[in-house]
Amino acid sequence: MVQHANFLRGRWWIAAALGAILLVGLWRVLDRAQPAPADTAKASSPDPVVRPAESLAVDFQVRTVEARRGQVSLSLHAVGEVLPTAEGKVEIRAPAPGLILFEGPAPQVGQKVKNGQTLAVIEHQYIVHDYVHLFPQRWDVQSKALEAKRRLSQAEVEFERAKKLFELRLIAERDLKLKEAEYQEAQAASQGMASRLALLDTQLQKSQPVRRPLVTPIAGTLSSANFYQGQMAYEGDPLFTVVSLTDLWVQVYLRPEDLLQIQGQNEAYFRTASFPDESFVGRLRSIEATVDAQQRRLRAIYQVANPQERLRLGMVMDAYLHTSGKFEGLLIPRAAVLEDEGSFHLFVRAADRGFERRRASLGRESTELVEVTAGVQEGEQVAVEQLRELRAAFLNAQAVTPGQ
Repeated sequence: MVQHANFLRGRWWIAAALGAILLVGLWRVLDRAQPAPADTAKASSPDPVVRPAESLAVDFQVRTVEARRGQVSLSLHAVGEVLPTAEGKVEIRAPAPGLILFEGPAPQVGQKVKNGQTLAVIEHQYIVHDYVHLFPQRWDVQSKALEAKRRLSQAEVEFERAKKLFELRLIAERDLKLKEAEYQEAQAASQGMASRLALLDTQLQKSQPVRRPLVTPIAGTLSSANFYQGQMAYEGDPLFTVVSLTDLWVQVYLRPEDLLQIQGQNEAYFRTASFPDESFVGRLRSIEATVDAQQRRLRAIYQVANPQERLRLGMVMDAYLHTSGKFEGLLIPRAAVLEDEGSFHLFVRAADRGFERRRASLGRESTELVEVTAGVQEGEQVAVEQLRELRAAFLNAQAVTPGQ
């Protein structure tokens, strides 16, 4: 016992240190349990949450349409791609080797051009190579010109004979008109071959540079320009591409079994995310007879008028094709639906003449109408334009209110 007491008296500082550590730890625990004065208000108020306004009045005009029950044709949905028509895309190539010259500013991609407008001039000088190429053509054209001249002489003799027979009342006037038409046709053919022969002779005799204008055969937009001032171009080189956007094609790939649904239906509606409030009407032009080997689908072409040139080549569009099927339900225009973050929303006219933003569930579709299974009642008015402006107004009007 004496030894144990002596040991403790020699280690008194250890006991004091342990007691101090325990006191400091107890103080920190009690301090954390008491909120600081500055944090009292923050702790008593929950975190703020954003809640959308129930109804919102807007200061701009919005056209609305009443939700009604009705029966419409069922539509077939597909995806289409905008293409130029067969006549709406022209590639202008160099007719002969020479230098590309611009009489004014060089044409730029995106520039509007008129039908018959000269885009550039190619300066060409005939050389031995051209002579060897043109000389055999001359003999062929000369033989055709001689044959056309012989037919013209024969047609002239028969026409003169027919006139005399008609004066003697031996043939009808119809026979006389027939001989006159044959004579005029032979005369035109002979003059055409004589002009071609004269052109070849002129080309073979020239040694000075010849300037030939490069003229666009259609009006449209310049989509490519591959040469600059003074550059050498060779025969067949692509120089310019002109595309007309006033009429376009939309190609749609259909399953073979879809043909029964659209049989006898030649109209379709097209929509694109670039113009969500607008529909474009298309008329069926053709359906290919062969199934695509890779997609196992049939290619259908619809012609769409684009007078304002809003649609551009390569755009992807949603296609809604008329079918022979029918359905009945609560219907609203497709333009009234706004897809936002994977959900469908409607803007419904409220009792205070404002608008309510509601989430909607959609059902079957027609070309311009869509069935609503939840989100609006029959007789309520839904906005069909300026949906994105309404969405922006609701986002700006969101209020910060307490919540859990």
